This record gives sequence, C-alpha cells and structure tokens, in this order.
Amino acid sequence: MHIAAFNPIFLSRYDINNKVIKQEFDIFITQLFNLKKNKKILKSILKNKIESFITNNTLLEQCFISEKSKSVKSIYNDILIKNKCNFCIKKFFRYEIK
Repeated sequence: MHIAAFNPIFLSRYDINNKVIKQEFDIFITQLFNLKKNKKILKSILKNKIESFITNNTLLEQCFISEKSKSVKSIYNDILIKNKCNFCIKKFFRYEIK
C-alpha cells in the first residue's frame, strides 16, 4: 500500500545512480541561479534540496504512510526487533494501470 501511494523510485539512498543525482543537482542549480543569496546559503539550500529528493524518492527513507513521524526504515527495524526475526528487503515492484 505504501509503495502504491508514495511511488518510491529507489529502495535506499545507496541504490541511487550518480547520474540521477547529477541530473537533479543540475536542475536545482538552474533553479537557484537567479537567487540573490550568498554562496554559503545557496550551498545549504542545494544540500537540503538533494537530501529532500533522496528522502522523497527512496522507500526506506520515506515517511511511513500510516505513521508519518516514522520512516519506513524505522518501522522495518521495529518489526525486526519486536519479532526477533531477520529478513531484508532486496527490491520492490510497483504496477500502475493507466
């Protein structure tokens, strides 16, 4: 249900291709180009935009659909601890009918 609602692209931040980050970086640079701010502030804004992109597009870092204060990863870790089990999420699929 979470995957259908939030449409993550990647499982974790480590699965994001450098090319994708570079593309997003270029988009954000273009957006920030006309702002009349000093370099330190622009650098901070850029860092936050990249981090936001990663959080919004990776399954494990997204806010859990029914408990917004926790990430999917923290819910996953809670389940592992509570049930004293060990499993891992290796990949996911999302189907969309248009």
